[in-house]
Amino acid sequence: MSNNLNRARKLVNSAIKFNRAGKYTKAKENCQKALKFTSNLPECWYTLGVSFRNLGRIKQAVDSQLKALNMTLDSFDAQNNIALELYLLGETEKAKYAFLRSIELNSNYALAHSNLGKILADQGEQQSALEHLQRAKSLAPENALIRLNLAAVLNKIGYYVEAEHELKPILKMGHASLEAFNNLGNALSNQEKYKEAEECFINALELDPLSADAHLNLFHALNGLNRPEEALRHLHKSLELNPDQADARYNLGILKLSALDFKNGWQEYEYRSRDFIEFSKDEPRDWDGLLTKNTYLLVLAEQGIGDEVLYASFLQHLNNNQCHSHIHVTADSRLIPIFERTFANLNFSDRKALIPSYNFTDKIHLASLGAFYLNALEDFSRITHPFLKYDQKRSQQLHDKLKRKNQLICGISWQSKNKKIGSSKTLKLTELEPVLSLPHLDIVNLQYGDTESEIQNFEVKTGISIQTVKEIDNLNDIDGLLSLISACDIVVTTSNVTAHLAGSIGKRVFLILPVGNGKLWYWFHRDENNQSRWYPSVTIFEQKEVGEWSYPISSICTTIKNLTCEDDG
Repeated sequence: MSNNLNRARKLVNSAIKFNRAGKYTKAKENCQKALKFTSNLPECWYTLGVSFRNLGRIKQAVDSQLKALNMTLDSFDAQNNIALELYLLGETEKAKYAFLRSIELNSNYALAHSNLGKILADQGEQQSALEHLQRAKSLAPENALIRLNLAAVLNKIGYYVEAEHELKPILKMGHASLEAFNNLGNALSNQEKYKEAEECFINALELDPLSADAHLNLFHALNGLNRPEEALRHLHKSLELNPDQADARYNLGILKLSALDFKNGWQEYEYRSRDFIEFSKDEPRDWDGLLTKNTYLLVLAEQGIGDEVLYASFLQHLNNNQCHSHIHVTADSRLIPIFERTFANLNFSDRKALIPSYNFTDKIHLASLGAFYLNALEDFSRITHPFLKYDQKRSQQLHDKLKRKNQLICGISWQSKNKKIGSSKTLKLTELEPVLSLPHLDIVNLQYGDTESEIQNFEVKTGISIQTVKEIDNLNDIDGLLSLISACDIVVTTSNVTAHLAGSIGKRVFLILPVGNGKLWYWFHRDENNQSRWYPSVTIFEQKEVGEWSYPISSICTTIKNLTCEDDG
């Protein structure tokens, strides 16, 4: 019996060497010979599973690893190693069970905590993932792989500064890797440290010039540095290396839409991420653009509230359909009073609520309507402006309350809350002082969020009064905010929800626009007078350089001075 066991172990050791050398068929054959001597050697089943995986025989690989798993229920190390194989084979739940078993056997086993954290992160359980990875780091603070896994999760949940702090020591330890440079670059890029990020991605490409991810990441960094031609080269290289990369295809779609190539742009834009929708009944088919009296169409909200307003311009086509189709639209609950007032022939429900259990025949996401209604420059003229309706009575009451003789009511908004690019679009209130100090302006706060202390500090410093209408919650009462915007004579705003709302009702808007990543694709669409084609009442004043607001603000000052002179005349 011992001779058979020794022969089997020798064959398994040879199989391990064959696997490492890439000779997977020979490794498999050695394991199968070993099993003829004994079928109770877990390392044999494990090694056989590795061979099968590398040969693409997934079912046999899974079966082999499960046999090994059941033989090693009391070995924390073996459970961890087998779980890693199961994870590679796509058996995530079984791998998760094995990692948990490994931790149950040894709660101080750092690698199992780290590996489990990685799986939990992939499943969207970010907080639990973070707890296991932080535990792993506390047990093995010098382990570069553990810190790399931790940094990846920190990046995923938006803790970019913390991710940076984990990754820089890894590189100082001498653990330079493609993954480390990519993760650090992403952490820096998401903090808008684009120059440092660029250096990281260049380092990544020196390690692997054929990394599609590194080329795509460099595209984003160069875009943030407002170097579009260089950025585009790396985007194309990324797609050349991996044509199916969704984020690259999505960004290609944005570039094509920006350049008015709507046909190809909308097609690539379908690669954008959207919320998963679960239907209580059979899932409706994708809408083909045709409406009949038998059509029950579900239009699904997506992206942020500003995007919902932008794409609501397409809803007027559905609202005006002559086929008496049944059309239901999900929307942010704060927009529903506005949409119901505007689109009387459509039904609306909260996008966060369960999908109504109607027998929908068709479905489409809101932005995807563009493929049917915006395919050429002249299609902008088919959108009626203004395309949203505000509460006229409430607006008049606010206007009467705010209006003073020989003064213009100027609404202002200077911040964006977009998690990824909000800081690129956000100004300090003090940077608006040249505009706010102009004569004949009464300034009204349209900014949502907590701005009280910033406004108070500004008023003390400058002596300029900014009126906040206390009865309207600019964040939660969007219908009220729309009425307040309509009560203003002019609006000065950065690229945010306020800009979309003001443009949708035809209010005269002076839009302060960044260059680089903060410049969203639809603001590229403007006429020779820099008026938005989506919102003809919006005039765009764009930065010359990233982070430099003086030029657009100076230009807005000149425009408002001319406007007040006209009124005086």
